[in-house]
Amino acid sequence: TALIVGDMYRHETGADIALVLAGQNSYGVNGYIYGGDITDKSISCISEAKMYDEGTGIAVCSMTGQQITDFLSGSCTVGSRPEEHYIASGLEVEFAPWREKGSRLISCRLPDGRSIDPDETYTVAYCKYSLKDTSGGTTFAPDGEIILDGTWEEHFIGYIKSGGGIIDGVEQTTHLIWDA
Repeated sequence: TALIVGDMYRHETGADIALVLAGQNSYGVNGYIYGGDITDKSISCISEAKMYDEGTGIAVCSMTGQQITDFLSGSCTVGSRPEEHYIASGLEVEFAPWREKGSRLISCRLPDGRSIDPDETYTVAYCKYSLKDTSGGTTFAPDGEIILDGTWEEHFIGYIKSGGGIIDGVEQTTHLIWDA
């Protein structure tokens, strides 16, 4: 699901790379879209907080290869939960999320197979606020951050509809029975 969101960020912004925070609900992705039809209900399961927060949108900025790999390795983080990590769209990444933060990235390559250059600058798309540490750790100040007009939800639904559509008003098919 995070890769679909990252692909959408790149599509909407024209960025080289997208970073998506996985395992975090407010500014990341903490849900799944399973195989099959994408319904209006399945989209709201991705991250309800992000879906309806008017202040949350899609951003794009310039980052060096080193800054990107710092986020992917876990050196830069937004929160302290071990399950939070960044997923990259537009890169071929080997990643070990079970490793300690800072040593999770095994390799990071561009689509043509070259290693990401730590000194080169790339355009990166992300959810607004998802690269800013609010826990008192490393602070990242995006260089030339631009925020797209429209809500995250509008961009995501438009992207999904352009690729085949969303089925609205489908009955919920999974029900939890607590007294069984």
